[in-house]
Amino acid sequence: MLASFGCVRLAFVFLACAIALATSVPASAAFWPVGTNETASSSDSRPSTDLSLPVPVRQDTVSVLVQLRVEPLATLDGPSARTRSADLDLRSPQAKRRLSAVAREQEQARVQLSETLPRARITARHRILLNALSLDLPTNDLAQLEKLPWIDEVFPSLIYRPQVDRGRGVIGADALEAAVGSTGAGVKIAIVDDGIDPKNPLFSPKGLTYPPGFPKGNKNYVNRKVIVARSFTTPDAGRAARRPLDRSVSFHGSHVAGIAAGAPTVAEAGADHPRIAQIRGVASSAFLGNYRVFNEPSPVGNVATTSQILSAFEAAVRDGMDIINFSGGGIEIDPDRDALVEAVANATRAGVLVVVSAGNSRDALGAGTITSPAIAPEALTVGAVTNDRVFAPALSVVDDAAPPELSGIPYSTSFGLPLPARLTGAPIRLLPVESLMGLRGEPVRAQLCSPRGNPNHPSSDLPGGSLLGAVAIVQRGVCSIAS
Repeated sequence: MLASFGCVRLAFVFLACAIALATSVPASAAFWPVGTNETASSSDSRPSTDLSLPVPVRQDTVSVLVQLRVEPLATLDGPSARTRSADLDLRSPQAKRRLSAVAREQEQARVQLSETLPRARITARHRILLNALSLDLPTNDLAQLEKLPWIDEVFPSLIYRPQVDRGRGVIGADALEAAVGSTGAGVKIAIVDDGIDPKNPLFSPKGLTYPPGFPKGNKNYVNRKVIVARSFTTPDAGRAARRPLDRSVSFHGSHVAGIAAGAPTVAEAGADHPRIAQIRGVASSAFLGNYRVFNEPSPVGNVATTSQILSAFEAAVRDGMDIINFSGGGIEIDPDRDALVEAVANATRAGVLVVVSAGNSRDALGAGTITSPAIAPEALTVGAVTNDRVFAPALSVVDDAAPPELSGIPYSTSFGLPLPARLTGAPIRLLPVESLMGLRGEPVRAQLCSPRGNPNHPSSDLPGGSLLGAVAIVQRGVCSIAS
C-alpha cells in the first residue's frame, strides 16, 4: 500500500470561555487550549495535558500551603468593603484592616515556624484569596507541621499543566455580538498561562488606550492591548522563567489569549493552510493581562504549582481584572483539600469571574475526568467543541483500492519537527508492522511499547532493516505519551 504526504484544510477547534466572553457586555465583562503556533491562526490537533501527582522539590523535601485562621481579604462582606458594582474594594478602610490582620498573623506564624520547624522555608505569602503561606520543608517534618494548633489547614501543592476562524460561528459568538452590540470593549481578561506575546498581530494595540492605572508589571512586555505582564515562579527558578514571556516555549498562552480577545488580523498562507482574510477572538476589543505560571521545566513540558497559580489569581484580583481564565488542569483530589477550589470561590466573592477548562481526558478515560480547579462549584467550567476544519499536513493513501476515507488524513510529527524531504515527494510504502515476522518467529506486535511488567519501556523484536524505506503503521500501546 502506498501513501503520499500533502496538506489538508479541515479543523480542530478547542474553545473555552467563549460563551463567557460572548455574553459579557460593557458593564462588566473568554478563554483556552493546545499548544499552537505563534500566530494562533490555526489550532493544533494535539491534545493538551492534564495534571500529575505532587512532585517533591527535592527527594527529601515537600511543598505545601499552610492556611491560617484569619479570613482572607476576599471574604469581606458589607457595603463598606464593596464598590457600587459589588466588587471587592481593596482600598476601603475595612480592606486595609483585614490585610493588616492577615499580615500580623502571618508574621506570628513565621516566628513560630522558625522556632518549631527551623528547616521550613516560606516561599510565598497569600492574603487576598487565601490567608496562607507556601512552604518547602523536609518530608519528615510534615506530620509535625499538621499538628501545630495555630494552623487551620495544610493543602498539598500540586503540579498543573496547560490543557480556532470558524470557531466563532460554531459557538454562536457572531450572532450574539450582533444582538448585543458588544465586542468586549473595556473588559479586562487575565490569562493565567505560559505567557502572551504582545508582538503577535492578534494583540495589536491599534485604536486602544490604557485604562486608568495601567500598564502593570514588566513594562517591556506590554502594549495598549496586553496591559499587564507578570511571571510567578518557584524560588529557585532561573532568569528565563522570571520573564513574562519566553518566545522559545511560550505558545499556549498566546493561543488562548487570541481565542479570547484577539484583534482582527489576516492569517497569511502557510505550508499547511490557505490565506484567511480575517481571524479574531471572541471579545476582540477586550484588554488582556499576561500572568505567566507555566514556566517550570519538567519531562512533560513546562508546569506550574498550586502556589504559583494562587499567586497569579491574587495578582489578577489585585490588579482589577474582570475575568480570570485558566486553561490548565491538575489531578482531582478531595475539594476540601484543594487550595485552588477555595481560591476560585473567593475570587468569585471578590467579583471576578473565573473560567477554567474542563480538561482533556474524556476520550481517553471516560466520564468523571474533569480536572482541578474546574471542579470548583463557582468556576465557569468549559469543555471543547470541534468544527469541520483542521490546518495540518495530510497523508493520502494512493492505492487504487483505497476508500475515500483514506484521503487527506491529518497528521502531526513528534515535537512539530518537519518531515524528511524524501517523505514529501513520491509515494512511499505503508507497512503494518504486524505483517512482519519477528526475531522470535512470531508476528510482530502492533503495540511497540508496553511489554508486560514495564509499560513505559519500548520493546520490539523487529528484524534489523525491516522498515527501511517505509512508513510503519503501529499502535502506541499503553505506555505514556512522555515515554
